[in-house]
Amino acid sequence: MKSNLNDDLKCPACYGRNVCLLESGLYKCNICNYEGSYEEYKLIEKDNTEYDWHKKFKIYQHPNSQYRLQAIKKGFSWPAFWFGIFWLLYHQMWKQVFCIVFLSLLFGALSTSAENEDEIRAINLFGSLTGLGIAYILGSEGNRWRSNELELRGFEHKQTVEANHPDSAIAFYIKEKNLKE
Repeated sequence: MKSNLNDDLKCPACYGRNVCLLESGLYKCNICNYEGSYEEYKLIEKDNTEYDWHKKFKIYQHPNSQYRLQAIKKGFSWPAFWFGIFWLLYHQMWKQVFCIVFLSLLFGALSTSAENEDEIRAINLFGSLTGLGIAYILGSEGNRWRSNELELRGFEHKQTVEANHPDSAIAFYIKEKNLKE
């Protein structure tokens, strides 16, 4: 039997705030059903007091399979910023890969056609600044592009949820979907 909803504690498993005190003296999360002692719940509260890492994730589902789910964070993508073309290749974003390869080849051709050291330095500086700009654009637009690519492949946007990790976002979506059914 559940009683005493405690919104001050966070679940150690999913970081949700829908926690109840059970008659057995344990606490239970109503989102992920994790049961634990007060010490476990208080420890996670203490660890996360300073930082609240909840992010918003868009959940996409392929219409042919209820198990083909993707969670995409809204906002800046650090993996896209740091790994650039490799991140694009992994997510099969071929148009963006083509643009980056084209720009790389263009700067390579320009630097080989330079006639003196000053021109080479200028082209290399411009290429480096362009690379930094591309990395920033990939980071800021990468998740939006990924969402668009999924929609082109037939995925449907189902819901936006708050979570710490894409896997947690998918788990929340499945849990909510099961509760509604």
